[in-house]
Amino acid sequence: MVEKIANFRQLLSEFFDEHPDAWYVIEAKQNDVFCMKFIKARDNLADSVIMFKHAVKFREDFGCDKCNDWRFPNFDAIKSIYRHYYHGFDKYGRPVYIDESGRMNIRDLMQVAEYNQVLKIHVASCEFFQGVLVPRSGDRSEQAGLGFRQYQSTNIIDANGVGIGSLIGEARKFLGEISKIDQDTYPESMGVTFVINTSWLFSAIWSMIKPWLNERTQRKIIVLRGRRAWEPNSKSHRRKRTPRPPRWYVRI
Repeated sequence: MVEKIANFRQLLSEFFDEHPDAWYVIEAKQNDVFCMKFIKARDNLADSVIMFKHAVKFREDFGCDKCNDWRFPNFDAIKSIYRHYYHGFDKYGRPVYIDESGRMNIRDLMQVAEYNQVLKIHVASCEFFQGVLVPRSGDRSEQAGLGFRQYQSTNIIDANGVGIGSLIGEARKFLGEISKIDQDTYPESMGVTFVINTSWLFSAIWSMIKPWLNERTQRKIIVLRGRRAWEPNSKSHRRKRTPRPPRWYVRI
């Protein structure tokens, strides 16, 4: 693995020189685990290098380094419809991300926000995880005596309310785009995802969503139906109690 990382950096040496101030370049030069995220996400080093370059370009074009300066006057209205937040850490030291997008009505969302605003909020959430929560989770996992630092999250997606309407028109476009952003720009950030409160209809919907995800990502997603299915998994990951939606949101 050490040799793969060295070869990955060697293949990117000219690109590093051309983008010395890019945060991903700085991380890749000094952080082996960061390099491994891109190496694991593709079948060969050549594709990993291409992926890394595209990720750097995406962050430059999207202005991710200045995400702390982004302002959303209608933030509360957006979050009341598109409910997602980080809430604590699991027993492995991983940040817990909770997404209630099953209740999201994309038409209502588009009435209070522009499409690009919603994408920006999602990207800001990814940047917050990577720049703030990953260092914190690494410290927690080391303090817990796990012997390694965590660079991934545990995700809980509440699918209550998900229907066919969630996969047509703007909703389909939005889900497809954020899936691509997550996999291509923030690879290997997900440790495990539990999809809870699924209905009989979800199996058909899941078969439509799966092609958007690569095989590695698919293997990390556990679809559960009913509370009895959720309880054993919540006990294996929680610290003191199953994460519950707080009254406040992490303002990203």
